[in-house]
Amino acid sequence: MLVLTQEGSSYKVITRIPTVWLPIRVLEAKSHGWRDLSVWIQGGGIMRGYEEAVQFDGKDYSKESSEAAEERPVHHMKGKIVLSSKDKDVPLYP
Repeated sequence: MLVLTQEGSSYKVITRIPTVWLPIRVLEAKSHGWRDLSVWIQGGGIMRGYEEAVQFDGKDYSKESSEAAEERPVHHMKGKIVLSSKDKDVPLYP
């Protein structure tokens, strides 16, 4: 997943998060003026997937968590889904 911000007529990459699955949510909460995001994490030896909030630290978004995957409750966070599993084969820009 790439998080971009517009810079003039182009875009700057704020964050690259390589291991996320859909859905991607924009949450109501903010960190350093940017909305928190919710991503689904699964694979890479994880027994079950989980949804995790990522917060902007003033420079980029980080998905580092101190909680073990096995201890995380599986639930869906409240927020606006901006990319769902229905969108996986649909280009964002035609």
